[in-house]
Amino acid sequence: MLTQYLTRIGYAGPRQATREVLFALHRAHLISIPYENLDIHLGERLTLDFEQIFDKIVRRQRGGWCYEMNSLFAWALRQLGFEVHLLSGVVNPSSRDEYAVRDHLILLVKSVEGSNYIADVGFGNAFLYPLPFGEGVYTQGGFTFGFCRSDDGYWHFTNQQYSKAGFVFNLQPYQLSDFGERCHWLQTAPESKFVRMTVCHKMFDDRIITLRGALLYTTTANAMTEHTVQSHDEFVAVLNEIFGLQLPHSAALWRKTWQIYLAFQQPQSN
Repeated sequence: MLTQYLTRIGYAGPRQATREVLFALHRAHLISIPYENLDIHLGERLTLDFEQIFDKIVRRQRGGWCYEMNSLFAWALRQLGFEVHLLSGVVNPSSRDEYAVRDHLILLVKSVEGSNYIADVGFGNAFLYPLPFGEGVYTQGGFTFGFCRSDDGYWHFTNQQYSKAGFVFNLQPYQLSDFGERCHWLQTAPESKFVRMTVCHKMFDDRIITLRGALLYTTTANAMTEHTVQSHDEFVAVLNEIFGLQLPHSAALWRKTWQIYLAFQQPQSN
């Protein structure tokens, strides 16, 4: 299974638990596998079952969201001898009361050299390589990221300058099953952002491409551009050529995506 995964991400390098291998695997995963929540809008249930996650992402050549992407990556790292802990984060909490919500899965990874890194192949539009675990500001390819620790022991991640999304986390380790309740809520609750909007992210060495509904964004270190996808044919081409996704029932998915787009264009009443 490990060889199948490494083939999926196009990695043929060393298999030691070193910093260099960690960085190479992290990049290879993000370059090869898109972040996407499309199954929610196709009526498919997203699961925490590892066999189903492996089949979806590796064998069926799909992408995934944080629970799928980071659990798969954690498994591969452990197979190679890395020490990996699953951490829980909350994205953009509005108050301290929300810190216990497990809506993002993060990885704390230790290499054989003894250094700790935050790895995250499941946030979509963040860092291409793992970040050293510790307070500081870090730059990759012109994008700037930061970690700071508050007095209550929580860590705060600030994402790159074109993203409004960051997250808060602490160092309590979890099992994947601990995320089950939130995984269900995020894909079923009407107020969940994942239910309200389709989203895909794809990382490249010099840019991040995001399809949020019918809006296609290209983000570089210097600018973000926006383009509206106007037709089913263009939608299919974007999914296939940029994100490497070939989906059944794409016409129904496009109709839903376009309806959501039109709804968001309507003036909001006070």
